[in-house]
Amino acid sequence: MVQAAAGELAFVVDDALLEQEVVVRALGRGFAGVALISGATVLETGEVAPILAANELVRQALAASRVSVGVMPARAKSLRRILVVDDSATTRSLVRSILEVGGYAVQVAVDGVDALARIQRDPPEAIVSDVEMPHMDGFALCAAVRATATLRTLPFILVTSLSSEGDRAKGLAAGADAYIVKGEFEQDTLLDAVGRLLP
Repeated sequence: MVQAAAGELAFVVDDALLEQEVVVRALGRGFAGVALISGATVLETGEVAPILAANELVRQALAASRVSVGVMPARAKSLRRILVVDDSATTRSLVRSILEVGGYAVQVAVDGVDALARIQRDPPEAIVSDVEMPHMDGFALCAAVRATATLRTLPFILVTSLSSEGDRAKGLAAGADAYIVKGEFEQDTLLDAVGRLLP
C-alpha cells in the first residue's frame, strides 16, 4: 500500500524482501529526467539501490487509465554505446538509468564472460563494470580487454564496493581508466568520468 498526496493505491510486487532503515542520498542532475526515482541509498552489501518517488508513482498510476501509451521514438544512431557489466540486477538497472538519462545507448551483461561474448559480437564504445562477479570478475575482464589489440584503447570504468587502496591499484594496473567506489557513488561522478573518456 502506498499513500501519497495524490491518493492511496495498492501495488502488486513480486516479493517483499525485508524492511530496514536507510540513509537516502539526493540525486543530482544525472537523474533530472527520471520522475519515478527520488533518491538512492547504498546497502550494506555495497549495492546502490534506487528509492521510488511515492507521490509520482501514485500520480502516474492514477493517470494511466486516462492516457494512451505512445510509442517511444527509436534511439538516434549517433548515441555513444556503453556496455554495463554487473551481476546485480538492481545496480545494472540504476547505472543503466543514469547513463541513458545522460544521453547514452546502453547494453548490459551479467558477468565478465557474458561481457566478453557481447564485446566480440558488437564492441561498445566504453565499458562500465563491477569487480566482484561470478565466472570472471571485473579485474580479469579489464585485463582481457586490454590484451586484445582491437580493444586496447576502449574506455573502461570500474564501479565497485572494493574501496581499499590495494584494490584501486589493482584495478588501475589491470588497465582501468577510472575507479569509482559504490560507497561514495554519485551519478554525476559516473557521468563526468564517461564524458571525459567519450568526449
